[in-house]
Amino acid sequence: MKLTKKITLKRISVSATFKIVFWLYMIIALIIGLAATVFNIGIMPSSWVKQIPYLGTIGVMGVGVIAAFAFAVINGLGAGIVAALLALIYNLFALMFGGFRFTIEE
Repeated sequence: MKLTKKITLKRISVSATFKIVFWLYMIIALIIGLAATVFNIGIMPSSWVKQIPYLGTIGVMGVGVIAAFAFAVINGLGAGIVAALLALIYNLFALMFGGFRFTIEE
């Protein structure tokens, strides 16, 4: 005997959406950034490397690791803000017109 249940998605949590997308994008960007650092896949020309002060102290690898963390946070924040705004827009439309309707069979 199949039981069917109709469900309407009326609201998406904006804060939960931000947290999930922030951490997901941050971790992915961090992995890619660290891999690019380890395998020396950079976009900085070697002539610029000589002009950076204190580069001899921390080295090119250190700059790459710092940049990987910095850009991972920036990437996570950007993606999280966009996802939270999209969740907010969905909530407004779901309030006006109703949300997605699903039929689940158990």
